[in-house]
Amino acid sequence: MKRLFAISFILFSVQTLFAQRLQGPLWAQGNQRSFVGVYGYGSAVSTGLTNKFASELLFSDQLSVEGRSDQLNRLGEKSILAGGDYSLAIQGALNLKGGSMALLFSMSDEAFAEARFKRDAFKLAFNGNKSFAGDTVFIDDHSFRIGRFQKIGFGWSYQPSLETSYAVMLSFVNGESVLDARVNDSWIYTSLLGDTLQANAQTSLFLSDTANQGFLKHNGAGFMLDFYVEQHFEVLDQQWKASAMIMNVGAVQWRPNTERYALDTTIVFSGIAVDDFNTVQEQVSAEALQDSLMQPIRDGYSRGSVNQFLPGWFQMHIQQQRARGFVMGLGFSARLQSLAGNYGYIAPGFRFNERVGLDAEIGYGGFGSFQAGVSGTVHYARWRAQLRLGNLEAFAAPNRFGGITAAGGFQYFFGL
Repeated sequence: MKRLFAISFILFSVQTLFAQRLQGPLWAQGNQRSFVGVYGYGSAVSTGLTNKFASELLFSDQLSVEGRSDQLNRLGEKSILAGGDYSLAIQGALNLKGGSMALLFSMSDEAFAEARFKRDAFKLAFNGNKSFAGDTVFIDDHSFRIGRFQKIGFGWSYQPSLETSYAVMLSFVNGESVLDARVNDSWIYTSLLGDTLQANAQTSLFLSDTANQGFLKHNGAGFMLDFYVEQHFEVLDQQWKASAMIMNVGAVQWRPNTERYALDTTIVFSGIAVDDFNTVQEQVSAEALQDSLMQPIRDGYSRGSVNQFLPGWFQMHIQQQRARGFVMGLGFSARLQSLAGNYGYIAPGFRFNERVGLDAEIGYGGFGSFQAGVSGTVHYARWRAQLRLGNLEAFAAPNRFGGITAAGGFQYFFGL
């Protein structure tokens, strides 16, 4: 799954995720016409991890000392965020008689991942505990979760006038897999000579049934609600379009066979005494060490249902409407039930004519910091295609920024 969120997916798309901004799905548009379309996207962004380090981590046989050192030097004392999303969907609409209403449908495969950690935890994971000899590493407010689910939804759109339109979608969610881990008030002490380790762990974790894994496996069920509203208006003789949407708002109840772990214990390891050579073998026995370490985990193990809110979106966007020339747009996006911060952006663009347009984006926030991207759209009477590339800053300066976003696609319209 780690490659899933680190490598771009150039998949079919018309409206897609762009960095930490979500644009409307295919069915969220005014002047609704009957259509069928397929879209997808892939995105991964981080406030601290760089593309240079991620590339070495994923594609090299081993991490270099220089690579680990450079990445560590780029991490500040604040929490580091990392997150990614993936989606592949088929969507469509059936325009009803009169043209002001349409029935909507959507089928999608989606996944998400997000993590929050601090510099010392990264240093401990990649450099070991030698550099912490005589010191204590505190691991507090760390979390990681990854999940995959499928949505099957039906909805309705209504356009009472040329200036206003609404759309709503209710979806059934099949929870395929999940892993959710949280670490609080934990620490690891290493003695100055390195002969004694002491650790206190307060950790909770749950994951879907490990005996039932694979695409479309059923490990949970739930519902999601999507809503979209669009309004055209005029300011100073200029036409504008304002839209607001709430996407993927919902929850899943993971089945009673979900595996749960709760760990609250202190472990002390004081090395090996060699005063009696006859007992050395027993002290270094892998089975004995494993049993001593696994016992607290076994004690905190259980199975049971878990209710979980999945990451959602809220977004507002304003875009200037013009057949030719420069246009301006701006917006605000917030992730619901997610570690990501708020994301604000401006989106200047140029319309060559009514069919061809280019847009840029400059934003800040989400799972990253500064982010930039570009997209192009071609729209004819029967079809529409779009290609997007995001996180261009991470390609221009891979040793400073971390992120990758790519998408593209196609939509075919029926009728006029």
